[in-house]
Amino acid sequence: MSYRMDKIKKNFIVIVMSICFIFSGCKSNDGIFISTGLKNDEMFKIGGSVCTVKEAELFLYTVRNQYEAVYGKDIWNVKVNDNDQTMQEYVKDVVKQQLARIKCMYLLAKNKGIELEASEEQQIELAADEYYNALSDEEKTGLKMDIESVKEIYREYLYAEKIYEELTGSVNVEISDDDARIITIQYIRIEKNEQNRDDKLSAINAIATQVKDGGDFASLAVEHSDDDIYEKMVKRGDMPTQVDDEIFELVNNEVSKVIETSDSYYLAKCISDYNKDETAKNKIDLLRNAKEEAFNTEYDSYINTLPSEFNDDVWDKIDFTEESVGTSTNFFDVYNSHFGS
Repeated sequence: MSYRMDKIKKNFIVIVMSICFIFSGCKSNDGIFISTGLKNDEMFKIGGSVCTVKEAELFLYTVRNQYEAVYGKDIWNVKVNDNDQTMQEYVKDVVKQQLARIKCMYLLAKNKGIELEASEEQQIELAADEYYNALSDEEKTGLKMDIESVKEIYREYLYAEKIYEELTGSVNVEISDDDARIITIQYIRIEKNEQNRDDKLSAINAIATQVKDGGDFASLAVEHSDDDIYEKMVKRGDMPTQVDDEIFELVNNEVSKVIETSDSYYLAKCISDYNKDETAKNKIDLLRNAKEEAFNTEYDSYINTLPSEFNDDVWDKIDFTEESVGTSTNFFDVYNSHFGS
């Protein structure tokens, strides 16, 4: 896969997470199976909770509009992996997982006895009115969505948020600045195998000598490294363990010894041993990961008890790139404006 396509796919995940970030840590239900009993307007059923075709399309079209605003309308037929999967197929797979997670979280919330407050129900009414009344008649017809359906989707999203907060609110993990530290390095990587190991070692040792004698590290990296990039910010775990162990001990402008991994030799230079702002962001990410782990412990055990059915025939026929279907109003922006997500 090209670097650009990998970046586009990662940006799609960011778009989905910006819509509803709390669902990123949940796992889909491995028990979903192809159904022969669902109606044509039903996409899937989990534990008695049904996701309709119009609900799935609403999510897909909202994501489509955000994505086309960034990359244009020609992105959908681009192949994204070695299996010739198109961008549209990839997005549909991710959205399918998100929808299943939301339904499962809603059911878990109900199972835990969580209820909405009167003020929250009122906000649901207001949000649904705002979204639905902003649609043109053509959009309403294309989406086949009535206002009661909009209210129910908003309601399930709010239940999902509440169960997440219920199960993670007490998580209080101490994360040190050192554990979360983000550093900036320049590095040279030379790939090796058993046949050329000695020659490659000699080559990187020669480079290390040039650096020691005053050679410009960046210029040598551009000339010799097997990676296209030579400078980046990294957190613990981004690099192979052997490299991590060395680079996080370096101080500004210090150069590492030659580091060997199973398939490469590395030489690294520390440009910044502490990026304050990025470290603060990483600390937030690590805390969120800890919360997601706590949530998944209970979530996973619950969803394994749920019977599930999925209507692949209906799902495969959806083409969310059709111009005649969709909405200019962002469903999730309206939700976030009322619930502060």
